[in-house]
Amino acid sequence: MAGTLYILEQGAVLRKQGERLTVEKEGQVLVDVPLASVARVVIEGYVQVSTQAICLLLERGIATVFLGTDGRFRGSLEPLRSVNAPLRLSQYKAHTDPNRSLELAKECISAKMYNQVRVIQKALYRRSSSFEEALDEIRRLRSRIRLKTSMKGLMGLEGAASSIYFNAFGSILTGSREFVRTRRPPKDPINAMLSYGYAILASECTSALAIHGLDTHIGFYHGVKHGRPALALDLMEEFRHPFIDMVVLMLISRRMVDLETGFQPTPEGGFLMKPETRKRFLAHYETRALHYRPIIRNQAEKLAKAIRDNTPYEPFLLE
Repeated sequence: MAGTLYILEQGAVLRKQGERLTVEKEGQVLVDVPLASVARVVIEGYVQVSTQAICLLLERGIATVFLGTDGRFRGSLEPLRSVNAPLRLSQYKAHTDPNRSLELAKECISAKMYNQVRVIQKALYRRSSSFEEALDEIRRLRSRIRLKTSMKGLMGLEGAASSIYFNAFGSILTGSREFVRTRRPPKDPINAMLSYGYAILASECTSALAIHGLDTHIGFYHGVKHGRPALALDLMEEFRHPFIDMVVLMLISRRMVDLETGFQPTPEGGFLMKPETRKRFLAHYETRALHYRPIIRNQAEKLAKAIRDNTPYEPFLLE
């Protein structure tokens, strides 16, 4: 089964060698894989890619994702896919219709809150009763979504639910309910893993939406901003917690990463995973992606259909 080729070695070069891809550095071949085994390429930091390799990847329909050295999603090089003009016209029409845009955004955030509750329940198994007050509050906030008549009001509910969720999430991992989600830069090792995982997830959603002919920069919940894949961020909301947060929970609960020695501080006051920690994270990310990648693509197809047919969107709900 084809998988993701991650290139993390700084100063390396990705080249085409016939029907194979090689990663080289200072005359040494670090990786040599058949093209048939590669579904997509993820490059982090300062890595060069030959023109021949770029052309081959595009010809074979393989996306190349670029992350900064800080793990942030910078963009992706996507193959020329079937751009569905009528679908995009429907997408733009929905985006400019406040009622329709809010309707789609509500489905997205309702699913996010539902999945927040399910992740905490699954993480604690039989001990979730100790967090029942927090879970009830998220449920209460979710029940109020249908009453909101503006995007600002919806954002207020989403922000409140996320604050409650991450307090519970941090408590499960560290025993403290003082955990706060921080980004740009992430202020602690847990946030560093979350930010890194969300960046890769954004690239997954971008590719899935592009396959179905949607404009990844025109969203409904996330506003239009230069360079922001707003629709991919919308789709991400359903998957952040069941996919990425569960990877982080597993790595920490099984003591597969060391929060003391597996990370390094940054000049901006944040944290980054060290190379060995990052490799472990990606290994478990890919294991979980075998399950979630087809679901993400299926949800992208459902979203395209809902936009095209002007019908309700059915988001992903964690069982």
